[in-house]
Amino acid sequence: MTVFLSGLRGLCDPKRRHFVGYARNIVTGRSVQIGALVVAALAAGISAAREDRDWPAYGGGPEQARYSTLAQIDRANVGRLELAWTYDSGETGGLQTNPIIVRGVLYTTFLDQDGYPAIQPPWGTLNAINLNTGALAWSVPLGEYPELAAKGMKNTGSENYGGPIVTAGGLVFIGATNFDRKFRAFDARTGERLWETTLPFSGNGTPATYEIDGRQFIVVPAGGGKSRSQAGPGGAADSGGAYVAYALPGSPR
Repeated sequence: MTVFLSGLRGLCDPKRRHFVGYARNIVTGRSVQIGALVVAALAAGISAAREDRDWPAYGGGPEQARYSTLAQIDRANVGRLELAWTYDSGETGGLQTNPIIVRGVLYTTFLDQDGYPAIQPPWGTLNAINLNTGALAWSVPLGEYPELAAKGMKNTGSENYGGPIVTAGGLVFIGATNFDRKFRAFDARTGERLWETTLPFSGNGTPATYEIDGRQFIVVPAGGGKSRSQAGPGGAADSGGAYVAYALPGSPR
């Protein structure tokens, strides 16, 4: 069995939990510093935190419940909250990540001075994992930035929101990519891209497939809205509310 996963390429080294050093911007060639310990503990004497005092994963933990057992701030005293600290990352593309907090340190992602992820591409991938062995079957870049593609910098990968579907025809269908508004079909065995088209808005929802009178359709919700409202490279985000369906020409009706 194989599972297919898509998403922004991990911005933290799983062994070190954060990046230290520099990455080279592929547009300008300039080196940019990327996040080491983004925000160090501001109060002295913080001991090794228990997991229930941290926010160690997206949504607060593996179950993504967005619930914390912390209760020092409650209904009786919430009206007395005051500013504790502020850290200005200097980014212009907007912060859209859930902070990860472990043992008094906040980890997050950084964009470079041009608004692109401050690591080497690919910046988003589609991955197939063999569920019998846990081994990576294949991984391919997913998405690109049109303004970079126009300069010949293709297959960089990009942020993507939305999952794939897999069919008995041996295909993986996925939209998800924020900036190029593409809808793609991949060979489920090899990861080869077999087809793509451009949607009216980014396909940030998971597609579906169905059959009527012997004709198979693939439909994808194209709503956009997650691109760059958020201004930065590529300009402002377009958003809408379209469902777009595809089928083979001349199929039975």
